[in-house]
Amino acid sequence: VNVNSTSVYSSYLREEHRHNEAIVAGESLIVGLDFNVTNMNAVIHVKRSNKLYAVGEIVSAYNTQSICEQLKIKYPSHNFIINPDASGNSRHSTGATDFGILKKAGFRIDAPKKNPLVNHRVNAVNLGFEQGLYFVDDIACPVYAESLEKQAYKDEVPDKSSGYDHITEAGGYSVYRNLFGKKIAKF
Repeated sequence: VNVNSTSVYSSYLREEHRHNEAIVAGESLIVGLDFNVTNMNAVIHVKRSNKLYAVGEIVSAYNTQSICEQLKIKYPSHNFIINPDASGNSRHSTGATDFGILKKAGFRIDAPKKNPLVNHRVNAVNLGFEQGLYFVDDIACPVYAESLEKQAYKDEVPDKSSGYDHITEAGGYSVYRNLFGKKIAKF
């Protein structure tokens, strides 16, 4: 556990923020998604009574097509609402965008035109924990739980060299979008 006072997600306490919510057949799943070549990460959530529950993860997927296939295989009877990194709407040399691939796979995208400021996304996650609105199944999401505990600040920004950043960004996009949205900027 990162006991350093520079912990990015200092409000996360594994035992206090653990839950036992199960995915219900056919319910919509909310997926926070961080785009990276050969290292895509997703945190799968359900939303109930204005609370968000992390119920699964996909770590180090190869590309957007791969993440689509893994979601459909792992959760075959569900619809998906994707809260992705907003950069996924940028064109690539092939002309296809990550958003285009997600849409073609039948996923609904719920994303702002640009990503929230890093500190707004981080604040949203910490506030979600502090206000009893966000919970993590650390058995179903072991990499996410560990990353929430261990990601630290480096030079006043979340450290990207530790490897803990990709999955926390993925989860943070869903927390920001589903619990606080634009309101977070007012804190």
